[in-house]
Amino acid sequence: MATSSSTSPTSCYWLTIAINYNEKTHETVWYLVRRVGGYWEELKRHSASKGDTPYSESICLEEGEYSFDIVEDYDARDGIWCDHREGSYNVTVHGTLIVEGGEFRYIEETVFSLPFVAGTNRTTQYG
Repeated sequence: MATSSSTSPTSCYWLTIAINYNEKTHETVWYLVRRVGGYWEELKRHSASKGDTPYSESICLEEGEYSFDIVEDYDARDGIWCDHREGSYNVTVHGTLIVEGGEFRYIEETVFSLPFVAGTNRTTQYG
């Protein structure tokens, strides 16, 4: 298994991001960032393409504070849910739900820590 760094984390928390896109897949982008000292460092970004099928990815993360941000084109302001085809997403760690959703304005940000303790995450919508 290839890694992006020469050392591997001592504890691996498997975070899974699963998205069922609406018919306007090209309008959706998500980011996974980690707090490092006093700033946020981008770890992963995914921009959906027109015609994408449901998307799922598992990422090995070490202990720390993270933010999952999902962004929808600001003109649409319906998140990834719309009248024609419902879209949704969920983020889990080792099968435990951190956040799920689909209907939001422009940005939905969920801050959480690993190891994850249910009820300690906080989700904010912007737009």
